[in-house]
Amino acid sequence: MKDYVWYLSYGSNILEERFLKYISGGKFRNKDKIEFGANDKSLPLKSIIKLMDYNIYFSKKSSAWQNGGVAFLDTTKLGKSICKMYLITKEQFLDVLAQENGLDPKTDKIAINFDYFKRNETLRLSNNWYGKMIKLGSYEGSMIFSFTENKKTNEYFSPSIIYLETIIDGLLESDVSKLEIYNCFIKYEGVKDNTILIDYLKRKLL
Repeated sequence: MKDYVWYLSYGSNILEERFLKYISGGKFRNKDKIEFGANDKSLPLKSIIKLMDYNIYFSKKSSAWQNGGVAFLDTTKLGKSICKMYLITKEQFLDVLAQENGLDPKTDKIAINFDYFKRNETLRLSNNWYGKMIKLGSYEGSMIFSFTENKKTNEYFSPSIIYLETIIDGLLESDVSKLEIYNCFIKYEGVKDNTILIDYLKRKLL
């Protein structure tokens, strides 16, 4: 029997079409990068929207997203974010984690003892952008995991509109209200002081 966990996504993987490239492999829309895909290409058993008591912030500069900032989960203080969870196998989760850190899961497999997280909530894996694995409780009997950067930065960079749109489209396809999305995103570091992005959010969501 396969052992399942919830993968909590808070960035572009909220859009199911985007996330499934980490499972099946291939290119997402007009992006140049070809994702490796997971070793097990079975589709998630289910997905649900999950509200978290943490904020999202945007940092780094990703060449894959027009040199804009990408999303990170800030677990250092309370806030609010709208996330999406996928029920996948532990092995698939580790393959997604590998790809998010630039590794090929076929040759650079990550080995994790998930039982570690019965006692500890975080595990530092590397200095890569998404080098910290985090446990975020459980749901319907399966543990919830995600990953973010090891230490929250004080340098914020605004996301590209195409990156922000990918996240928002993922929330909209899951029937999250436009107003709820707007009220969350206008408070996030990397967005709240960018008038171009605020205007975009108004046009798309209000």
